[in-house]
Amino acid sequence: MSFFLWKVQTNVIDFKPKLCIFIDYFFILRFFNIIINLISLTLIVTPIFAA
Repeated sequence: MSFFLWKVQTNVIDFKPKLCIFIDYFFILRFFNIIINLISLTLIVTPIFAA
């Protein structure tokens, strides 16, 4: 029984960094998505104002 609990604890501890990495990855993707959107907006809007 104690072995089972230990196994669950180690799994939870192993899982936490993976979750943090996943969250970081998600935020980085969001960040890049926003930057790409801004760049594409700039590329679309600039010729309109320049014309």
